[in-house]
Amino acid sequence: MVRLSDYTKEYEQVVSNFSLFPDQKGYAIDPSTLFSTYSQDEDKAMCVVLYEERPCGAVLVQATAPKEYQLLSLMLDKDYQKRGIGKLAMLDLVQKMKNRKANKVTTKISKDNLRAIDFLQRSGFKIKEETDNSLILVMEIYYD
Repeated sequence: MVRLSDYTKEYEQVVSNFSLFPDQKGYAIDPSTLFSTYSQDEDKAMCVVLYEERPCGAVLVQATAPKEYQLLSLMLDKDYQKRGIGKLAMLDLVQKMKNRKANKVTTKISKDNLRAIDFLQRSGFKIKEETDNSLILVMEIYYD
């Protein structure tokens, strides 16, 4: 079972590991800044991806306008990638966005990150805009 849990202090060390660059030599996102920013700003949310109740990743989103959010990051430990966990985490994220009455979620990604682009498109994102180095993708949120 995969679910997103709201971030709590107990997950700080685990989430720090997910924010390392792949070479483990530096942080993609400084953990102390990350934790203080996301715990104090109600327009931002950090969730921990739990697989069978074990933390294996993190999701960062922030409000960009009323009913609009930006997916800043979906990080999964490499041992949990390519197992469908990211897809299930994305489905849970969509439900959380519905709970916040969101109409859409956008994200910006490097054109070179083909694996992530493929994942996002399979998850329901569509390319909205293209710049020299990146793509802006959007997912419309639909209600039954």
